[in-house]
Formats: sequence, C-alpha cells, structure tokens
Amino acid sequence: MPVYPETEGLSSRWLRYKIQPLLKYIYNIKDYLPEKIKRNQDLVGLEAAVRTVHFPENTFELKKAKKRIAFDELFLLQLKVLIKKLEYQKEKAPSIKFQEGLSKKFVQSLPFRLTEAQRKSSWEIIQDIGKDTPMNRLLEGDVGSGKTVVSCFAMFLVAKSGFQSAFMCPTEILAKQHYQRITKILKPFGIKISLLVGGLKKKDKEGILEKIKQKEAQVVIGTHALIQEGVQFKNLALCVIDEQHRFGVEQRKRLKEISGDKKTSPHFLSMTATPIPRTLTLTMYGDLDVSILDEMPPGRQPVVTKLAPKDKREAAYDFIRRKVKKGQQVFVICPLI
Repeated sequence: MPVYPETEGLSSRWLRYKIQPLLKYIYNIKDYLPEKIKRNQDLVGLEAAVRTVHFPENTFELKKAKKRIAFDELFLLQLKVLIKKLEYQKEKAPSIKFQEGLSKKFVQSLPFRLTEAQRKSSWEIIQDIGKDTPMNRLLEGDVGSGKTVVSCFAMFLVAKSGFQSAFMCPTEILAKQHYQRITKILKPFGIKISLLVGGLKKKDKEGILEKIKQKEAQVVIGTHALIQEGVQFKNLALCVIDEQHRFGVEQRKRLKEISGDKKTSPHFLSMTATPIPRTLTLTMYGDLDVSILDEMPPGRQPVVTKLAPKDKREAAYDFIRRKVKKGQQVFVICPLI
C-alpha cells in the first residue's frame, strides 16, 4: 500500500483515495526517450518509474525511479529554456553600433576607474546590442559591485545612437534612487532622463508620457508603471530590468508593443545582486547569457556576515543598541508577520 507524505489537510489516506483510480492509466504512458539515451544515462522506462514510485518493491528500485523522474523534470525544463532562446534569436532588434570615441569620453567622465569585471561585462553587453537580434543577458554582481554604471554605459550608447532606454525597478523607492544616480552620470552628456512611477500627480504623469512618446525622454526610469496603459515609446531599444529575475513573457510582449516599432524587439538586460550558483544559472536561466561582476571597486569596505546562535542573542542585541546610540541604523527582517 502506498504511503504518501502528509501535510495539514492532506492525509496519506486521502491521497491514496484520489490517486488509486488514476493508476490504471499508467500503462498508457508513452516513453519519449530513445533507448540509447536511457542506456547511456542508466534510466528506467517512464512507465516503470511512475509505477515504482507508487508501488516500490525495494529502496534500490525506488531510487532508480526517482532518478528517472528527476531527469525528466530537468530535461523538460532545459528543453523549454532552449526553445525560448531559439524564439528570441528569430526576432529582430535595433543594432547599436559601438562608438569608440564616445565610449572613451564616457569612461573618462567617471569619478572612478572601472574594474576589470566592469570593463569585461560592458564589452559583452556592447557586443550584444551591436547585433540585430535581441540581447537577453543577466548581469550578476553583489551590492556595490557597479551594476548600475555598467547599465549606464549601455544606455549612454543607446541614447547617442538616437534610441530610447527603459530602466525598470521593483519598487518606487529604488526607482527614485536609480533616477538620482543615473541622472548624475548621464546628464552631463545632454541625455534627457525622466522618472515614471505610480505616485505621480496626473498632470506630471501626462507630461512625462508625452515626453516618452515624442522621444524627449531618452532614458526612462520607473516601476511597472512603464508597461501600463498609456505608455508609448518612440523607439525603445534597451530595457534594463533590476532585481526581477524572470521577467515574464507577457511583460516582454508588452514592452515590444510599446517600443514604437512592432517589427523589432528591444534588447534586455536583467540585473541581480542575488548570488546564483553556476549550475542553477545554467539550469534555470539557460536562455540568458551571463555577465558576472566578481570584484568590488577599490576602497569599498568588505561586507561582514555573522551568525549569532541562540545563546548569543542578548550579545547581538547589545551590539545593535551600541550601533543605534552611535546614530547608525539597523534593519530587522522577521520570518513571519
């Protein structure tokens, strides 16, 4: 008799009652994997795997059945990712040509020297946006590693080529912070920047929407308000997506619709400070090319991470009190409300 893991409201008995009538259809399962692949990977048949998971004869057979099902899950995920990548490659995108002279001026204008990782990532992005197929790249780097500057480099070249860029943030606070930072970097070059967030007054919002439509706004920074009704770009060529790992198909479709040219798709650059293991990147984000900022700019203080056990809780609170007395701030994250 099968014994299923239980959770609140779902007993093993209830699951057996629901699953039992379906087991007679196991014999209708068709195995799509060729025999050669199953032999090379030491995989049992799909029908046998499903049957064994429900009625295991021994732990060895159960282990082999779980291996086959796990293989199928990862294989189908990879297949979906590959299909998505091939679909993106069929689309056309504006080609942003590399301008060496302007690029040197941009780099020289910065009040700091770019790290080797920033230079490498910037060059990878520049090469991507120079193609007539959409870039689909993930820029990964810790907080303070310089992701914003790298994205600014790309938006700078896009603006100087006569196109628009959109920089989308998950929250209004982050959008305002990025607006201040990006304005400081790009405004000296005469690039016009606008901020579009949900909290704007109606008159201000209408004015910004008109600027976007007429290309008076070359770089537009905002939240999901950027893809809401009423937004229409003149010639959107680059979308920078900050901390939204899997920007959905529907959102992509929407950006293409409002880009100003329905025959082309904008280039996409996703940014994250979340460290993603290489194996997970290849599995879950295989449709993305990846650039990694693996070094911090000189002079940055290293981030210290400490784990306080239960018996050190009071010592941790004392540490927090001392920091607060010095005028510093503490951010407490709770697992539950």
